Amino acid sequence: QMPVDIIFMDIQMPEMDGREACSIIKAKYPDRPIIALTANATVDDVKHYAMDGFEGHIGKPINLNELFRAINWYVL
Repeated sequence: QMPVDIIFMDIQMPEMDGREACSIIKAKYPDRPIIALTANATVDDVKHYAMDGFEGHIGKPINLNELFRAINWYVL
């Protein structure tokens, strides 16, 4: 119920993967930035995430500088 400024979405989750969750969220909140968190960060993977509606991605293991950069870009 609480509005959020940015969503960091894991791609591989049980029940529903991050790509499906992103499409459901984007249908309701199209302007909400969603950043994919994933170890699957090949050029093709990243292209698919962009096509799915993700604004960006951060590879795993997560680099804190990249995380803070995304927060600064989309929130601050």
